[in-house]
Amino acid sequence: MKKRTYYAIAAILLFFGLGAALDFGVTKEDHLETYVHRIERSLHKKESEVYSFLSDTGFIFRQLRGVEYLPSPQQKADLDHLLDLSQKQYNIRLYYKDSLVYWLNNRAYLSPEQAVALSKEPEKVRLLRLPNGYFELIKQKLSEDVMAPP
Repeated sequence: MKKRTYYAIAAILLFFGLGAALDFGVTKEDHLETYVHRIERSLHKKESEVYSFLSDTGFIFRQLRGVEYLPSPQQKADLDHLLDLSQKQYNIRLYYKDSLVYWLNNRAYLSPEQAVALSKEPEKVRLLRLPNGYFELIKQKLSEDVMAPP
């Protein structure tokens, strides 16, 4: 046999051995643990974005009142911010009493019955199962001066 054939056989055995070692060395639990960490990082990032939105009471107030009364530069800034928010992979909804007064997109939709049931619950963070998947629900009350009807 030629030298190249021996090198080819050695390379094949090396790659086969490396593949077998990796296959036996990484368990299903390792894959699941990595997956859990990725989901947790994603949820924490989205949570911080939602809390940032909820803390920006000036922006919420302007959205509930209407941007047509703002000066042009402020209108453009708010509309650009709204466009950025609408591209997110989550939904933000604001209710005043039992009425929906603001929503970001239609990725997650609560039925009227679910909205009424949730309005009676205290502030909390939990998972909520909807027809199109599981969503993290963050319920937080805003001050009356932000949410007062126009």
